[in-house]
Amino acid sequence: MATLDSAHPADHEVRDARINAIALMLLAAGLVAALLVYKAIFMPSAGYDFNFGYLWGRDFPNFWMGGRAALSGKVAVLTDIDAYNAWLHRLFGGEAGLSDRYVFSYPPSVLPLLAPLGALSYGTALYVWSALSMAVAAIMGWWLAGRRRLGAVLMAASPGLLVTVFFGHPDMFLAALLVPGLVLVERRPVIAGLLLGLATVKPQLGLVIALVLLVRLNWRAIAAALASAAALAALSVALYGIEPWRAYFTVIAPFQAGVPHLIYDRHLFYFTPTAFAVFAWLRLSFDGAMALQLACGAAAAAAAVYIWVKTRDETLRTLAVLLATALTLPYLNVYDLTVVTLAQVAFLLRSPAALTMDRPLHLALWIVPAAAPLMALAGLPLGALALAWALLSLVALARRGESGYIE
Repeated sequence: MATLDSAHPADHEVRDARINAIALMLLAAGLVAALLVYKAIFMPSAGYDFNFGYLWGRDFPNFWMGGRAALSGKVAVLTDIDAYNAWLHRLFGGEAGLSDRYVFSYPPSVLPLLAPLGALSYGTALYVWSALSMAVAAIMGWWLAGRRRLGAVLMAASPGLLVTVFFGHPDMFLAALLVPGLVLVERRPVIAGLLLGLATVKPQLGLVIALVLLVRLNWRAIAAALASAAALAALSVALYGIEPWRAYFTVIAPFQAGVPHLIYDRHLFYFTPTAFAVFAWLRLSFDGAMALQLACGAAAAAAAVYIWVKTRDETLRTLAVLLATALTLPYLNVYDLTVVTLAQVAFLLRSPAALTMDRPLHLALWIVPAAAPLMALAGLPLGALALAWALLSLVALARRGESGYIE
């Protein structure tokens, strides 16, 4: 199959026109999604208030508190959930209605990265954090799109970024590690491995990536990833000691293992676009829902491996692995889909195969970070179906030999 670089200039113009049409559709849909999310945030329905019990920035207090703890030597309080929430209440003056459900769920390796936030006031830190997220989104969209401004515009206006900023989460920074890491992993395995290793501050996002690297026997990338992850962990031990790691594995890890029960009981139901949430919605037993989730996860991981082996299209493979990651996990929040959004931008603007994907699928995948919680609130928690539809479409593209990457 000829690559786009060898095509006639007229073919370039036709392809660019089609890409621009899809991009315009996505931008328009993103605007609608933004308005709907704005309504949900600032004009909540009587049935659910997304902001109730949370500070502005929603989950960002966890990251600011992590920075405060890192600087003040109070790291131990991060793994004592009751003491942690009591400290948060004292810092914010017992703000009316403030939730006591905040949990610092990240491994200690993230603390050196959060420490600079602790030197700032909460409001300043939140503005800096949000501005950096938006800047990184634009820069990564531009770079992954082959230094095209359209990539920056799409990412800056994406529902994925909107949701990440609203929740105050670091997933745009994680996307800036995972997506380039996967795109570069065959051509620049050491650089890619170093990037992927740094993303182990959220280790659950690396399960399918690790599988793919093992299947491909990409030992250089594996070694580099282990080295950067180990260096970050060693730095945290040098700064804060070994006790935070012991507490993480004995307190926080068991708490996280119980999160699927919170989804099943509808406590985290609205923000979880996973197969497990769908099965819980269908009122299957917990064990039955989890068994089907594991089966779906295994199928998704197998699909990602198949696509990685079948095609040389780097952006198609990257998008497939990150979709499979989302489908493998029983708990995944909508802000975690920011990594999928960045991979989708790279795929759309760099892969000839993108134009053979149905436009409604491009649209569904684009809006799912914002649409999934709104659909769940309406009684239809079906966000995972868009992810599965996209992964199946990529399997079909790989099987037909639709590949090629625009250098």
